Amino acid sequence: MDSNAGEGTRAAKGAARPRSEVAFPYYNLDSAIEVAERIHDEAGGSCSRDQLAPMLGYSGVKNGGFLSKLGAARMFGLVEEVNGMLRPTQLAAQIYAPVHATDAQRAKAQAFLNVELFEKVYERFKGQPLPTNQGLENLLRVEFKVVPAQIKNAIRTLQESAESAGFFNAAGRGRLVMPLAANPKSSPRPAGTVDSAEGLPPLPLPPQPQPVAAAAGRAIADEASIPPAIYGLIRDLPPEGTTMSNAKRQRLIKAFEASINWLYPDTEEAGDE
Repeated sequence: MDSNAGEGTRAAKGAARPRSEVAFPYYNLDSAIEVAERIHDEAGGSCSRDQLAPMLGYSGVKNGGFLSKLGAARMFGLVEEVNGMLRPTQLAAQIYAPVHATDAQRAKAQAFLNVELFEKVYERFKGQPLPTNQGLENLLRVEFKVVPAQIKNAIRTLQESAESAGFFNAAGRGRLVMPLAANPKSSPRPAGTVDSAEGLPPLPLPPQPQPVAAAAGRAIADEASIPPAIYGLIRDLPPEGTTMSNAKRQRLIKAFEASINWLYPDTEEAGDE
């Protein structure tokens, strides 16, 4: 079972209960940050589910509250599970251990947009007045196909998470506005830029010309050293900092994992033992 896709969009008990078509967490952003912080502070950066459950005050890994809270942390992109071990992501580290003053706010905004439902609502209304709670309920039920019994909880976690991520800072709870700290213009100016006239944003330096043969040779060498399946995934990655829905992120991760498993079988499959 894909816990990341399922834990946040269905009740903890009763596998036959209806599921919403758009993923959202049962716990808000602050609760998800707490999970990542606990793993970092109390487990030294890595632990199993069995170890995390009592750290969060739950009786075991099958507890519905534990599964929902862990699912929320993964859906926000703050915790990942590798080889059965849970660990905070780099995004989470920017929140609980920021290097620059704006790191935490920027990372929280990205975590908010990592949730499929929250991203859809933001893109639909960004900068514009939000509908009333009744209007949001109708939108979630009719357009986003959220199960009726889950709608009020979805709106609650959306509003609480938006508050934590700073989306209500500029215009109050009536509008979703990207926080200033998340604006790329507020970041330090990258190296290799020059000032432009009339106060416009700095322009990148023009690329230096290079011999066609040398450039082609380097590209061929780079591609030749990487298996085609992996090279294709890397080549098609969007630019760094591009927002991505949780569903698309999971498809990309699964494609990469499947390619690695196919190209590099474990020792038992390869007959090395």
